[in-house]
Amino acid sequence: MGAEFVQTFFIIMAVAIMLAFVASILVVRRLDQQVEQIQLEAHKELFPQQIWGARRAFRRNLRRTHKQVQMWRILGVTFGVITALLLLFVLFLQFVSAPVGLDGSALLVWFFSGSNLLRTNLLWVAAGTGILAGIFAGVGEWQIVQLEIAGNGDNARVVFWEPEAVSSKRLKVRLADAALLGVTLFGLAMAGQLGVLPDTPSGLSALAGAMNTDASESTSATSTAATTSSTDSSAAGSSSAATSRSGSASDDNQVPSNKEASTTDVFAATPASASVLAKVTDADKAVMYYMTYYSFLGKDAYSQFTGNSGGGSYYYQIVHNGGQLFIAYYYTLAGTTYYTNYAYEVNGTMTLYALNGVQGKKTKLTDMTSMSINQGTVTPTAEPQSDPVSVAKVVGNYFQQTGYKQDGYKRVQNNLKPGVQMTAY
Repeated sequence: MGAEFVQTFFIIMAVAIMLAFVASILVVRRLDQQVEQIQLEAHKELFPQQIWGARRAFRRNLRRTHKQVQMWRILGVTFGVITALLLLFVLFLQFVSAPVGLDGSALLVWFFSGSNLLRTNLLWVAAGTGILAGIFAGVGEWQIVQLEIAGNGDNARVVFWEPEAVSSKRLKVRLADAALLGVTLFGLAMAGQLGVLPDTPSGLSALAGAMNTDASESTSATSTAATTSSTDSSAAGSSSAATSRSGSASDDNQVPSNKEASTTDVFAATPASASVLAKVTDADKAVMYYMTYYSFLGKDAYSQFTGNSGGGSYYYQIVHNGGQLFIAYYYTLAGTTYYTNYAYEVNGTMTLYALNGVQGKKTKLTDMTSMSINQGTVTPTAEPQSDPVSVAKVVGNYFQQTGYKQDGYKRVQNNLKPGVQMTAY
């Protein structure tokens, strides 16, 4: 609710600022028409283009002959150009991702890749330079208007003359425009700081994903071979394994265990009963599937939360699509979102998939990874990271063991939070 309120607030502010800019343009146009009408009545032999040409020449001459006015104008233009260049680079970061086929250093890829943190920092710098540009331009405009008023007097026969009231109103409108520009730039920077703006694409992330693809495939192949070998050996010694499990059950219930379940543990676990499965929530599954994924990689899922993992925050997204259940996992670090993996459950089995190089918060499964859609059924088309495993065995491996729930399970549960809402497609 809080994030939605902030987004709505910024949208309303953006619309209000746009309407204010449009209103200022209309007001200035109306003032120009008043001056034009006065001058056409006083100089019937002139055309409107000649009148405005004379006014522009008069203002240029004032700037040339008054160095201070010229200095303020130069400063305003300089900082305005810097602000425009910064905003162009921000647009580049927002909408352009780097090609991953660069035959150069990763530094070049990073320079041309998107980054939420880099974009937010640039927006803050642009806000500062934009506000300075508005101040300098406003001071210069105020000085030149004062010179115009002093030089015009009350002589309507002078072709560049305009009423003092019109000059004052136009000055106020232009100062208001400068203030609105500063508010707009500050609002953009604040929106980036609060994570309201869409995430930027990242060429570096894509490059890392491309580089890790081969490693992931080889790791998957090794894991599959190890799983096959472990399954064969566990089948040969199933009776001794069962005896060992039953003998250590009381210890697991009494002493919190730091041991992460291995791949073999998950596939060889005793399935949970139907009554236990009925009590398992989607949030419970999010924790167990997350731990299972890292156990397949030979890692302890809960160890990454020690010391808050460098400040990162971890989330899961749950998607129900008919009889299908998808749980996607991502974390945010320095304002950037990174997806790690997702679980796919259907017909009582669960399969895990890795996500390499996927960055930015997603609200649809089809935006996150490759999926096929057939009559409303969404099916992953990527190569799975694991063989399908029974949901009952996963639950039996984690949820029924008090040791896991008190230690590793509890730590993952406390740090893994619900993320943004997601739909199938």
